[in-house]
Amino acid sequence: MFNFLGAWNALIWPLLVTDKENMRPIALGLASFSTEAGMQPQLYMAAATFSIIPVIVLFLFVQKQFIEGIARTGIK
Repeated sequence: MFNFLGAWNALIWPLLVTDKENMRPIALGLASFSTEAGMQPQLYMAAATFSIIPVIVLFLFVQKQFIEGIARTGIK
């Protein structure tokens, strides 16, 4: 889960190694909403909502294992 989130939120590495905008991750797309002229918050929030949906779905599928892993770290 943590590896997935790290790759999902990567900004610098994909920016360096990709030359096509359609190959870049969603986080770079969200960063492109901010321009010199300002930002349109309603579009940014709509895009952020759609970008978080895959992470929530993944968490729902692995929730049991994720919670068990956290619970076991506290037990000696």
